[in-house]
Amino acid sequence: MPSKKGRIQDLSVILKDESIIRSIFALIFVAVFAFFLLGSLILGGISLFMPLEGKVGEAKEIIVTISGIFSGPLGLILGYYFRSQVEKPST
Repeated sequence: MPSKKGRIQDLSVILKDESIIRSIFALIFVAVFAFFLLGSLILGGISLFMPLEGKVGEAKEIIVTISGIFSGPLGLILGYYFRSQVEKPST
């Protein structure tokens, strides 16, 4: 049977790995959100200068839709990530 100290060290390794995974997941989600938002802004800007089938109102609607879709999960992920950062004791 492993000693109590060994089990505590194993738990700290698991918690450290969980924190790394959580921060990578948050970073990936923020990067995807920024990519889609930047892409919609670029396409909206291009539609101002080039005659496309869509109108400026439709480009604005795309930006609002993308922001609406991603803002809820983004807030949830960032809130969970920073809550876990606050709960960690200072070393």
